[in-house]
This record gives sequence, C-alpha cells and structure tokens, in this order.
Amino acid sequence: YRITKITADTTVTITTVACEHGTVAEGATPYWTWSDDFAAATLSYTCAECGGIVQTQAAVTSVLTDASAITFTATAAIGETDYSDIKTAAPFTVTFDAGEGITVNIYYTQDTSSVDESSVTSGVARDSDSGSPVITGDGQINFTVVVADGYTFDGLTKDDLSGGYKNLKDISTTELPYTYRITKITADVTVTLAATKTETQDLILTGLPAGLTVSDAASVIDLNEGEHLEFICNTAYLGTGSKIQVVADATGFVLKEYTLILYGDVDGDGLITAADQTLVKKAINGNKTLDSYAAEAADVNHDGAVDSTDYSMLKLALKGKLVIEQDYQLAEQQTEEP
Repeated sequence: YRITKITADTTVTITTVACEHGTVAEGATPYWTWSDDFAAATLSYTCAECGGIVQTQAAVTSVLTDASAITFTATAAIGETDYSDIKTAAPFTVTFDAGEGITVNIYYTQDTSSVDESSVTSGVARDSDSGSPVITGDGQINFTVVVADGYTFDGLTKDDLSGGYKNLKDISTTELPYTYRITKITADVTVTLAATKTETQDLILTGLPAGLTVSDAASVIDLNEGEHLEFICNTAYLGTGSKIQVVADATGFVLKEYTLILYGDVDGDGLITAADQTLVKKAINGNKTLDSYAAEAADVNHDGAVDSTDYSMLKLALKGKLVIEQDYQLAEQQTEEP
C-alpha cells in the first residue's frame, strides 16, 4: 500500500484474520517427520492461504504384525483430506526360557484381571496403559509363571534376567502368585524360569478288571476337566506294572503317574492265566524273584506274603471257582481306585 499527499497525522488500523491452513499450496507436497522411537509423527506442509509452513501433530497407533515387526501408523488431516504414513520396527522381545513344569501367561497392561496370551514362549514390551507395543524405552511386560502340579517354582530374581531393562517387580497376590513386571525395557530380554519336581509317593492304581484295553480304560477312570490319559504299556491289555499318566491338556505336563496292580496278573500281560500260577509256584520254591509290583499282584489274599494260599486261590480262579478281589487298598503306598 501507499498513502500519498499526507497533510496531517494519520492513523491506519490493520486487522488480521487467523489462517485456517486448510489447503496445501499448489505444487507443494506434505511431508512426514517421525521421532526416533516412532512414538510421535508430524505432518508438515506449505499453506496455500498464508504461505507459511504448517506442522500438524499426527495420531500414532502401533500393532504387532508378527513376532519380529511392529507397524506404526500415523494419521493427520489437512482440511477435509486425510493423510497417513507407516513405519515398521523390530520390537523389544522378552523371551521366556521356561523349564519343565512351567508355562507363562502375559498381560498387555498393568491390569492382570484377565490374561491376554497364555502358555507363551515370548512377548514384547508394551505401553503400560494402552497395551500397544512400543520401543520408547518405557515399555514393560507383565506376566504370571504358572507351575504345574508336582513342581515347585524356584523363584525369580534379577540374576535370572539378561538384556536391556531397568526393574524387575514382584506384583504377586494371594489370588495370582508368581506374577511379575519388567519395566523400562530398552532391548531384548531373556527370562530364565525353573521349577523343581516334587518327590511324591509311589502312586498305585488298583480296582481295574483283567482284559482291559487302553482304548477302554478312559471309560472306567474318572478325570477332571482339562485332563487326559496316556499309557505306558507293552501288551495288548493293561496289566500289573503298566503306567497310567494323567496329563494336562493345555500344557502336556504329567500331573500324576500311577502303576497298575492287577491281582493275579503276575506276568503283567493284563490277564490271569496259568502262566501267572507258574510264576507264583516258582517264587514260592525260591526259583523266581518277583519285583515289587509282581509280588504285590501275586499276593492275591492280601496277607503280605506270597505263599501256597495264593497259589491255591489262583488255581481256583482259573477253574472259575473263585473271583480275585481287585479293590484291595495298599496300606504302605498311596493307592487310588478309578
């Protein structure tokens, strides 16, 4: 502007209106700037109205696309036009080196009321509030060590951790024991977990009938929900000395292992035959040494000795004149019936 022929004092009032920055200048291309940790992104462009450089803070989300990559997505709007940009980066992985009898459940946030992933071998550092995977150096992981029946957890200290992190916190409760938080993860971390198998009494199973096949056993043995049976048996039928294992469906851990005693079945073939009678006779005459399970099976009258009475009872059973009782409970060992 130019004001001419000024003959007295003059006041000029200048009024500006804020630019709404709603349009990109012709020929200009918006461009993205990311922080090093991909936690923040800015969309910059030249405004068509005012000519200034405008910077718009973008909204950034992250998702673990696979075990080795986080996808970061930034979104921002210029006027009515939406823009987005994508970056990928490797996560900070926490690997659980879990020994026998241990599985691990993880939680994405500090809320441990529900499990986000169960029976895992690894997890990634996440934001404590949103649960989104991060590589800011402020990420954390929350997890519970689940110990199978028959095992005792050896505990967890910083000596069991290696890698980039600041703190290991024990956040266990009565309802949720062996629960921990690793904070400020700055690199991959390895957690070594160990449990000691608890020594148990010899579990003996009695009460099963002779001539029972593996496929038929499930119908006569009661199990809890989430369990199944596995068998160690070298004959067509379950007999004395056969191993019957109760296994957890989710983990594959052996919860209990029983040794079967079938009274009268001394040779372990799952049947009561003349061969068993012969073994009893040899044992009585000192010509055969029976192992502890076979000796128990030979003691058909349950008096604690293998003698002529047992031989006579077997002879009667083979003639169909006597039924050998299978429900006898051993006093010296932990015995269970199906």
